[in-house]
Amino acid sequence: MKKESFCETIEDTIVINFHEYLRRLEEITNSYLQIKVDDWHNHDWKIYEGFFNRLESLMEKDKWWENRGSWGWRYVSNPQGGFRCMPFAGFNPIFQSQPTAVYPQIECGHSVKLTLRLGRWEKGQEKVDSGLMWHCWELTEQLKDSLQEFEVEKAGRFRGGGSGAIVCFKGFIAQESDGMVDIEITMDNLRKIAVFTEKISEKLGENTK
Repeated sequence: MKKESFCETIEDTIVINFHEYLRRLEEITNSYLQIKVDDWHNHDWKIYEGFFNRLESLMEKDKWWENRGSWGWRYVSNPQGGFRCMPFAGFNPIFQSQPTAVYPQIECGHSVKLTLRLGRWEKGQEKVDSGLMWHCWELTEQLKDSLQEFEVEKAGRFRGGGSGAIVCFKGFIAQESDGMVDIEITMDNLRKIAVFTEKISEKLGENTK
């Protein structure tokens, strides 16, 4: 029997370890399907990456989303440790002269939440006015009956800025009876919130002309 050289042994070890590393990453990324939604925050952040990747994949195959902007998850750094989010960018601007838009954003930190935000797409633009944020909230209060399946809450203080959260939608991630995510119904919920966003944007544009 031919004795393996030292180099061959090291190469085999590296390949095996790397293969195991990739297998483990894939396992963790896809674990959002085997772990209860309420327990996601107790596990590796890649569980959110798997969830976001699945949403993106389904949206790319769904013609309904073709003309509703773009999306893509990313990491946002902040003093509290940062969070991962998936903004639904590209919704029609409220004003023709200013690239201000209302858009939904999924955020994953200590929990998973979906917020409706008011923001500017281009750098160098003036900050979003807090009065406009209040107006957006008032319109949400008027129209929220169309989203009775979700709990709609004011997101926090309206201080203005480059972008700001107006509303928080609780319960947008549908769960099976055992607490696992129901992706199909979750996608339906995202469509409903996207339609609601378009209504808010249209009304906000009409009332601020």
